Amino acid sequence: MLSSYSSNLAAASEVNMVLYLQETLSGVDATIQTVAGLNGTSSGMLAFGTVNVRDHVVTEGPHPSSKVLGRMQGFEARPDPKNTGFHMLSSIIFQTGKYNGSSLEIQGTNRFSLPQREVSVVGGTGRFRYAHGYALLDFLHQTGQTLSFKFNITFRMPQIDIYSLLECHGCSLFTMLTPMQGKCIVLEFPKHRSIVSWNAMVA
Repeated sequence: MLSSYSSNLAAASEVNMVLYLQETLSGVDATIQTVAGLNGTSSGMLAFGTVNVRDHVVTEGPHPSSKVLGRMQGFEARPDPKNTGFHMLSSIIFQTGKYNGSSLEIQGTNRFSLPQREVSVVGGTGRFRYAHGYALLDFLHQTGQTLSFKFNITFRMPQIDIYSLLECHGCSLFTMLTPMQGKCIVLEFPKHRSIVSWNAMVA
């Protein structure tokens, strides 16, 4: 089976990027909104059972006026009445530069009581397909109604060693270019067909 070749095929390129999140709490430019809770939409933003939707601005630098790179969109829910924090599911969507149109998927528990929070990178799209890793979140400062956070993200993307594939016996091999400048490698085995994807290294 294909899984037996994983140790030979899997190499990974590690990517580190530092982004900044700008969260505006209220006003016409608010980037977070309570949509459900024990008292409906009038529930406290930090109350147990509250669900908030977010559309935070992602910037290149720590100040709210820094160059905009994209948005962090998703939702968060307060699952624990005793600990202050949210379980979050969010997408960092890049809207400019070489990563325009690509995204990273973030999931985990954001505990406000910790000086540094850690959540998981569980996937991605575009240039970040199959990304997996972690992200460290630090509060920096507040400017008016806007909270600024540093988001230090480290993740890996699996790479395929094509030469190792050629050592596979009992299968035929062909490659096909994809629009994302990667390759789809199809291994034909006697009784089944397996597909492995390869992504171009992020530079």
